[in-house]
Amino acid sequence: MGQDLLRQEGLLSPNTSFQPGTFLYVTQNDARSTYNSLQLQYRRPLVSSLQALLSYTWSHSLDDASDDTVGAVSNTIFSNKNDWGSSAFDVRHSFSGALTYELPAAAKSGALSVVTKTGP
Repeated sequence: MGQDLLRQEGLLSPNTSFQPGTFLYVTQNDARSTYNSLQLQYRRPLVSSLQALLSYTWSHSLDDASDDTVGAVSNTIFSNKNDWGSSAFDVRHSFSGALTYELPAAAKSGALSVVTKTGP
């Protein structure tokens, strides 16, 4: 959970002392966020030197200021409590897979064997 994150709000012509169309930015550190996830991984050797890896992640990211800037609003500052919801970068489901192949040792001794050595 993130707390006291930066949040910037733009006020359009906050009062008559400012020219029309002027922005006043108010920066506060009152934003917050939370992230929850479930991560699963499956790894299995297929044949002697080939291995499969599958990964799945379910997640949910919530916040009230994804990029720390709120566009221009009226002359009043709104409470960030009204902005709580899914983050702009929220990705619920992520699936990935990979295959790895272990190369056989290129040489039994010497510098090349150190680089291609298999096992401890």
